[in-house]
Amino acid sequence: MAEPKLKDLGERVGIVLHRPRLPENIGACARAMWNMGLSRLLLVGPVRWDEPAMYRMATREAAHVIRDVEVYDSLEAAL
Repeated sequence: MAEPKLKDLGERVGIVLHRPRLPENIGACARAMWNMGLSRLLLVGPVRWDEPAMYRMATREAAHVIRDVEVYDSLEAAL
């Protein structure tokens, strides 16, 4: 059996934030994900939605993570 490539894993793995309160934390998470080769960010019931604040913390390189974020009403729906 062939070893999975790191890029393939990065496309299959998602990071879930449950009820994140600060949009800056969402952006910082996106930046950290980009640094690790991950791109699928799932948010469950974000408390505050402020895209400019998210993009500021994500930086230009990780902007695609914010742009493609998935938002859900419940943890069950996200998983």
